[in-house]
Amino acid sequence: MDELLQHATHLANQTSHALSMPIKGRVAYVVSHGQSYASNGYAIRTQGVAKALNQHGFETLCFVRPGRPWELKQNSQPTPPEVTLQGVRYIHSRWPNDVAPTNEREHLEASVQQFMTLFSVYRPEVVLAASNWIVGLPAWVAAKRLGLPFYNEVRGFWELSRAAQDPAFESSKTCQIEAERDTFVAKQGLTTFTLNTPMQEELVKRGVKRESIQLVPNGVSELTNIAPADPALKKRLGIQEGDKVVGYIGSHSVYEGLDTLIAACEALVQQGQSLKLLLVGDSLNLSHTAEYKSAVSDKPWLVHVGRIPHEEVALYYTLIDTVVIPRKSLKVCNIVPPMKAAEALSYGKCLVVSNVAPLLEYACKYDSVVSFEAGNIKSLATALERSLKLPAPKPSTDLLFSSHTEPMTRSLNGEENALRQKIAAKAQAKLLPTTSSFGTFSHPEIIELPRKDPLWYSVSVKAGQSLIIEAASEYRNIKGSQNRKAVLLVNAFDAQGDPVDKPCGKMAKSGHLKAYFKYLPCTQNQIQELHSFTVPEGVNEIRVGVCGFNKKDGEQVLLRELRVKPKPDKSQPTQFVPPSAQAAEISILGWPEQPSNGKPYVIGVMDEFTTGCFEQDVNLIQPRPDNWYALAEKYKPEFFFIESAWKGNYGSWQYRVADYANKPGQEIAHICQYAREKGIPTLFWNKEDPVHHQKFMCSAKLVDHIFTTDANMKDSYQAKTGNPNVHALPFAAQPALHKPAPLSGRKPRACFAGSWYGNRHAERGEAMRWLLQAANQHGLDIYDRNHGTGIFPFPEEYQSGIKGSLPYKDLCKEYSRYRVFLNVNSVTNSPTMFSRRVFELMACGTPVVSTYAKGIENLFESDAVWLVDSQEEADKALYTLMTDDVEWRRRSLAGIREVFARHTYAHRLNDIFDRLGIETKMSTNPFIALVSEAHSLSELEALHVFANKQSYRHFKLGVVCEPGLVQLAGSISKNITLLQRGQKTSWLKESHASTSCAGWISPQNQYGEHYLRDLANASLYQPDAAGWAKSVENDCFTYGRQTILSSAIWKMAEFSNQLINMHFDAAILRDDLYVADHDQFQLASSARQMV
Repeated sequence: MDELLQHATHLANQTSHALSMPIKGRVAYVVSHGQSYASNGYAIRTQGVAKALNQHGFETLCFVRPGRPWELKQNSQPTPPEVTLQGVRYIHSRWPNDVAPTNEREHLEASVQQFMTLFSVYRPEVVLAASNWIVGLPAWVAAKRLGLPFYNEVRGFWELSRAAQDPAFESSKTCQIEAERDTFVAKQGLTTFTLNTPMQEELVKRGVKRESIQLVPNGVSELTNIAPADPALKKRLGIQEGDKVVGYIGSHSVYEGLDTLIAACEALVQQGQSLKLLLVGDSLNLSHTAEYKSAVSDKPWLVHVGRIPHEEVALYYTLIDTVVIPRKSLKVCNIVPPMKAAEALSYGKCLVVSNVAPLLEYACKYDSVVSFEAGNIKSLATALERSLKLPAPKPSTDLLFSSHTEPMTRSLNGEENALRQKIAAKAQAKLLPTTSSFGTFSHPEIIELPRKDPLWYSVSVKAGQSLIIEAASEYRNIKGSQNRKAVLLVNAFDAQGDPVDKPCGKMAKSGHLKAYFKYLPCTQNQIQELHSFTVPEGVNEIRVGVCGFNKKDGEQVLLRELRVKPKPDKSQPTQFVPPSAQAAEISILGWPEQPSNGKPYVIGVMDEFTTGCFEQDVNLIQPRPDNWYALAEKYKPEFFFIESAWKGNYGSWQYRVADYANKPGQEIAHICQYAREKGIPTLFWNKEDPVHHQKFMCSAKLVDHIFTTDANMKDSYQAKTGNPNVHALPFAAQPALHKPAPLSGRKPRACFAGSWYGNRHAERGEAMRWLLQAANQHGLDIYDRNHGTGIFPFPEEYQSGIKGSLPYKDLCKEYSRYRVFLNVNSVTNSPTMFSRRVFELMACGTPVVSTYAKGIENLFESDAVWLVDSQEEADKALYTLMTDDVEWRRRSLAGIREVFARHTYAHRLNDIFDRLGIETKMSTNPFIALVSEAHSLSELEALHVFANKQSYRHFKLGVVCEPGLVQLAGSISKNITLLQRGQKTSWLKESHASTSCAGWISPQNQYGEHYLRDLANASLYQPDAAGWAKSVENDCFTYGRQTILSSAIWKMAEFSNQLINMHFDAAILRDDLYVADHDQFQLASSARQMV
């Protein structure tokens, strides 16, 4: 311990009288800066936290560091001893003659005396000291001598900030002393508050007890009313109409990375972007240097306005389209978050941040925040382009300090400390007292699970109760995908406290652990249901235990929360009360009218992907949570479709479908209640199974029918919901998005779209490594989902092929532009669940080389997908598909044929209709009326063979022949009707009502078994064509190519009006005729071989 800390300890232990009659709820908030005179981030946080504490019922007095603001010599305005700002009182105290003590020891003693005097006058109930030790250390001494509870708030590690600007400082003695003093103060707090998890971990590393640390993140005091940009200010700064404005508002310290920002903007300007870079703020140690002045000179697109008064900051934010925080990857930047991130979001601005840990948290939480690789100019330029295309976000209330200060409120009220003392006292007995409510228990403290001896918690229960156990856990320093490093234990006891050897639900018994157990997985710090059970007869108490399992040195399992609670009775949701007729009408004012086109109306809550899958086949109505009722009353939907939506309907259903601790509403339950009253079926589709099986169980329990992408989950749904109506619903292809293309014109390369898994998900990562390595030898392009974010980058060997990321519908266009696509499956043992991209690529006629998935083997009859288990197999498959056009074409056509025959979303909707008992059906197999003429018995026999061998059976063939030929004919295919001359037109007219398409068949030409299947498929993915034909030469998959009439089918009206009177072998060339491939058809004069 350094000398000053020893002296501080001596001063704290001196005899003194406890403070007389402290005022209840009054907090002495000791700070280095206040907004009474300053506008830096520290001062803004001071005001925000103090104001939030006042909103929670405290009276917060901010005691500014003695001597300030006068000793700073920066404030031209006189500052009175006491200032009130938005209800927050600031107390300023001067040094005698405005001369601060120069000696550290004297400064400490004088500061202690100042605080003891001020505390005696203002009589606070608690003392809360913010960074750094210069105010925190004397505040602790004063609080201890006056008998006041002391709390500390660590806002930064100031020695690391200095080291970022002067690297040599980090190894100096002064740096070590600074860190030691701040750590000493942090250890003295009954609770130590800090800003984020990285700061918490740094404090633990320095010796502060984890259980005494609480997080109070940065925020804002209030959400801003977003105003339009000031035209006069835009004109003064030279910002033109059409300019996109990239902005930075804050100090220009060397670690802020402004050099990277300027270079990235310069690159975009050189590419022709109409862009301005607005820099607001200043710093003597950066912006006055020659290097900086050189960097910003001769750049008309760069606007640097210097430091501005805080009250003008809002004006400058209105000018900006995207705010950038380009911090460098230095130690302090990877630990301490800046205030300006929350500030920018509160102004409704899109945000681009470097991928340092504190900023990456914002990118993970908010869709409007884009990250890039710190220090990487190209990555930042890409992120800027992406951000400038995003819509401005709506400021969220979770940015408010009042949303973050609950831990501080509990602690200052003494609740946290009392709980911690209670836990500590009982921990020695390894058993907590039973709770007062039956079946209810909560442990909100963070604990690290011991390696061997379990921690036990006792809960009073009643026999027959249905209970669930939830937890939030985190695995650290554990490699790979291991999820068995901790166990949850449950033992049962009777009223006398004697053990009852009965399992509480489905749990195995461990003789070693002496308890029933199941594994406690990593939940990524999210509360997750781990176990549900009914309390057995004769059980009055359960003891819930947790401990590590086979943990190695350095591996950690943290339990952030543990709960036992009664299982909610989902059969009794909150009673839905319909809004008034006027309120319902207002809720849909301006809502687009749904067309009356014969398609069924469906009300859905869906994410973007599912919307794209189903919106083509039904009139899909996607309400907000506030107007679903009005839309249901207006359109009377066939059913309600709830999917495993994270955001749902353009973000309006976020947090409402999955299981969250504090849902913003119970609209899903209300929809289901309304639907039952109206007799409208409801369904839930979990496209996230099996990975997020439990996360959406709360919604699955509410509906009439449950659908899952993974048939393996059916038993689990039935067991957990009691609902027998559980069905598999795999992914599929959407003909409006996924259309075939020929080999000609495709890039002679392989392509992969997705994320790099090489360093995570061990099994999938290993498969990805060898598959990509094999493909890279033949030319590989990669559409990286995380491109430009700095997250999970692909290794250097693939960088030349990286193409960035694409929106879903744009990526669909790329499917048919490559010769081969790759697929890696993370789920391998499901009979129905595998990557949706496999269906989509097959529909595009693109052969897929894929790692193994049981579902691919199970669902597909063809070998269109080439499954491989090693790099050698992958290399063989890729070489073949890259060099053998015949094999490529065989697999391409097989995939097209199979998907459009059985695996489109229209097929999935028909499955849904069947399960829900709805008579509506999607057209997936159009009925075809064919006509032909037979002039001989051999021609009639040829037509009979044609009719019998077609794999597509939804057709009939009318054959015109002479009566004598009819008498000679033997048994004829049941699909054939024999006609006399003059009956062809009337027969076709009789068929018109039930027939979609019609066409000629020639008895001389050769037709393969899939001829009609292929043309029926073409009518599905090109529904706007007048007709669909086989090519007489090359595969085309396009319009406007010449073919012959007997190789085509047509819309019935088109055929019956004119084409029925043409010769079946007439050549035809029309812009509205879609010509597909030339497989399954050959002219009588051709020797072309069919595949």
